[in-house]
Amino acid sequence: MNIDRETIRKILTEDLDIRKVCAKMVPKELTEEQNQEEFLATKQITVLEHPAYSPNLAPSYFFLFPKIKEILKGRHFDDTDDIRSNTTAAPKAIPQNQFQNCFEGWTRRWHRCIAFQGEYFESDHGGIQQ
Repeated sequence: MNIDRETIRKILTEDLDIRKVCAKMVPKELTEEQNQEEFLATKQITVLEHPAYSPNLAPSYFFLFPKIKEILKGRHFDDTDDIRSNTTAAPKAIPQNQFQNCFEGWTRRWHRCIAFQGEYFESDHGGIQQ
């Protein structure tokens, strides 16, 4: 599929109601003299240190996106609206118990990340039911 970034953004934000929540959303309110840390401090927002991004700890990467791909695999779409409606419907087709299993698996991944002291580890799908 050859879909532009703006279409993907619209599907995620407007149809799936996913919102990006991070410091990268803040700069609209910053002047040139301010930096993000100063701005957050003036708003009394605590900034927590966090490890580098890890797909092992992102449920959308290890659970949701593969499930959506599985549901949509092999299907052909007529236009962007068809893609949008099918992509929006796909998560609704995932049984609720699979979401519960995902979050139980997510906690196991946290413990694994701690055991590896934040270093990258190969995920083992055998122990995590999706």
